[in-house]
Amino acid sequence: GLVTQYQIGALTGIKINEKTDLQRPFLYPNPTTEYLYWSRNETLKQVRLVDFSGRMIAALQVVHNAIILPYDLPKGTYLITVLTEQNKLNSQLIYKQ
Repeated sequence: GLVTQYQIGALTGIKINEKTDLQRPFLYPNPTTEYLYWSRNETLKQVRLVDFSGRMIAALQVVHNAIILPYDLPKGTYLITVLTEQNKLNSQLIYKQ
C-alpha cells in the first residue's frame, strides 16, 4: 500500500495529507530501452533484474545514477530490486527494444 504522513494543523485541526518520498517514482524512464536513472539521494549498493518466476536475470551495472541494462535483454516486463544502505525497493520495469 501507499505510505502517507499526516500532520494535524495546530490552529484549525484540519488534517493535511503529504506524500512521502516512498510514493515518488525512483527509477525513470519506464518503459525504457537502454538505461534507467536513479532519482534519490541514496547510494546504490546493488541492482538486480528478476523475471516473474523469481529467476535472477542479471546484476546490473551502475555508473553514477545510471543503471545500464543488458544489451541482449529480451523485450518484456521484469522486476527490478534496488538495494541501498537504508532501503530495499522493488519496481516493475517495462523494457522495449
